[in-house]
Amino acid sequence: MKSIKGFENYLIEDSGKIFSLFRNKCLKPLPTNWGYYRVGLRKQNKTHYKYISRLVAEAFISNPDNKPQINHKDGNKFNNNVSNLEWVTQSENMQHAIALGLWKRSPNSGMKPIPVNVYDYKTGKLLSTHPSMSDAARSYGLQLQNAHKVLQGKYKQTKGLTFNKIQ
Repeated sequence: MKSIKGFENYLIEDSGKIFSLFRNKCLKPLPTNWGYYRVGLRKQNKTHYKYISRLVAEAFISNPDNKPQINHKDGNKFNNNVSNLEWVTQSENMQHAIALGLWKRSPNSGMKPIPVNVYDYKTGKLLSTHPSMSDAARSYGLQLQNAHKVLQGKYKQTKGLTFNKIQ
């Protein structure tokens, strides 16, 4: 068992089990909507939710290349044993998910970008034209996923903007 950095009242095992020294018991992992386990760690009367996989990796796996993500080697996001975890880049994580069949490329993957017009949501005034949704989102400081949801009709607008594909 090792102390959790920044939360010294908690201990973690290489299996992912977390023990509270304050409560003198193991914490119950909480599943997220994305299929990961997390726990609530208390510090200065605030609860900080942390993914168990990241806590295990930070405690037991060196990260000399400073890779930002944790990969579950067997594809089971509930298996947080140190032997099942590794530090990876986002690209490595996606390649692994594709190889295991956990993530499928969309049918449009690899297609040319679709040009879009950007409009003011309130006035309907055309503000600009862009060669792709990515370019438009970058230009206006938007999250790409929100801009796509506007284009798909799932959102009416994002940050006062709306979009249309140029046919």
